[in-house]
Amino acid sequence: MHVGRLVVCLALLSFFAGAASAQEVGGSIVGVGGTTFMSEMAPAFGAEVEGRVSRNVGIYGSVGRMQNALPSDAADAVEFASLLIGVPMSVKMPVTYGTGGVKFIAPLGSVEAYGLAGAGIAQFKMNMDVAGISLPTSVLEDLTGDSLSATKAMVEFGGGLAVLVGRARFDIGYRFGRPLVEDSFNMSRLQFGVGLGF
Repeated sequence: MHVGRLVVCLALLSFFAGAASAQEVGGSIVGVGGTTFMSEMAPAFGAEVEGRVSRNVGIYGSVGRMQNALPSDAADAVEFASLLIGVPMSVKMPVTYGTGGVKFIAPLGSVEAYGLAGAGIAQFKMNMDVAGISLPTSVLEDLTGDSLSATKAMVEFGGGLAVLVGRARFDIGYRFGRPLVEDSFNMSRLQFGVGLGF
């Protein structure tokens, strides 16, 4: 009787140990959407892939796009110029990015809290609307003689919570990015994600 219980206990321990090990070396892929917090709230979307190195450490890579990451002071300057000359103007700065780094994970049952730090590249473009006419980046560059698009290195920090339901993963997080340029600025976004573990 005692031997039978011991065998059952060992079988259960082996099962849960195997499941935990699979979780440690597994990972996830998540589609994300959210909003930026710069001169205005604007849509942001992308995808993130994570591979577990251990139960508490993961390596991630992400790609995405922020529809408008224009800093507030630049938006204020455009608004002032618009009032000064009496012509309605607006400027947007979409950003396409790719980053990768390390995630630090604290498993709490079916919930995981995490923090992350990474680096990557970001491509910036400036688009202007004057009196209802959209001027693409190339036209603005011809008019001003300046380069209004660039690809720069950036750093990224963030954190969030993930709820695990079977293989499904529901994620809410915050990301803070900063391009490595002389007159740098912050890029903040709140994002929600849905994905699968593997």
